[in-house]
Amino acid sequence: MEKKKSRGCLLFVTGFVVLIFILLAVAMIPQIFPDRAGRKDSFGEALPQPTPWMVSEQDGEPVTSICLRVEESYPDLDESQELSVLEGYTVMLTAAGFEVKVRDCETELDVQVVGEAVGTNYTSSGSPHYASTRYSGIVVLHQADLVKELEVVAEGPAPETISADRFLTPEDAPFDEGALWFVYKSIEGLWGPDSILPAFTINEETELPFSFVAEEYLNEMGVASIPVLIRGTRNPEAKIREESARMLGRLHRDAEVVVPALTALLADPHQGEGPHQGECLERNSNGNCYPYFDVRSRVVQALGAYKEEAFPAVPALLQLLEEAAAEQSETEMELLVEGLEEISGESFEDPADWQAWWVDTQGS
Repeated sequence: MEKKKSRGCLLFVTGFVVLIFILLAVAMIPQIFPDRAGRKDSFGEALPQPTPWMVSEQDGEPVTSICLRVEESYPDLDESQELSVLEGYTVMLTAAGFEVKVRDCETELDVQVVGEAVGTNYTSSGSPHYASTRYSGIVVLHQADLVKELEVVAEGPAPETISADRFLTPEDAPFDEGALWFVYKSIEGLWGPDSILPAFTINEETELPFSFVAEEYLNEMGVASIPVLIRGTRNPEAKIREESARMLGRLHRDAEVVVPALTALLADPHQGEGPHQGECLERNSNGNCYPYFDVRSRVVQALGAYKEEAFPAVPALLQLLEEAAAEQSETEMELLVEGLEEISGESFEDPADWQAWWVDTQGS
């Protein structure tokens, strides 16, 4: 009886120890896999994925919180009306997965910036139009023993032409766009150009035009943005993949590396979201469909922009056309046919005719 009692006690203690071990292991998951920990912000809302940029590492863990302090001044304006730089940083850092806090942070970002209207003479009248801005300031990143200081000057490009009745006073200048240009330039300096891509995930219901300015910023980078956008086509966020593909089509550069990346993206599973999935939102003058965009539709249009340089993508497009025909997906068929027409210069309606053309092309 005494033996059974001892064995029961031993089993109880062993079970208790195992239970404690399991609880400790579960508690350690956020530290072992910080990107899978379901991190939440100070309001209890889940932070967006993917995880933030690796500012640096502490014990193998990425930095996930940041204290942000911004002092911005506008000599041309009532300062109480403008806090665009603060909003720009806050929204961008949150989109990247940081928890923006006021204290107890793993890293700190201090910004001092002045925003000014820039006047340009568009006519011989001598009266300037304030169609651009100039932001200049100091950005300092503190993280553990790391201190990184940048002097940033960002002047958004002025439009080539404007209406005579626009941008007549400094108050009319596009300060919102200029503020984001400054934010993007400083973020690029701190974390590299890939850090601009989260702007494409930001809901455009915000007053600041995050996605539009990000597109213009990357476009201004020219060929240097190609590697960034190719990496964007492999991003976990569908919106970043979609916009990266669209931007690559707009740039229409370096086909030898871009076309293979876009061709690989044709296999993307993302099929759009919302009630308009698979519909034509409108048609152009030729009757071609403008679909509710998903990743694949953006890729097809981007490949079409490369014309004959995208010829290596034709077999993959024909395979998708055959599948769309089998599923009787008219919207997708129209999109694929339009892409094939742009690339080949040919025009067929029947998928079988496209296949026959390809066979003839390969035989000649």
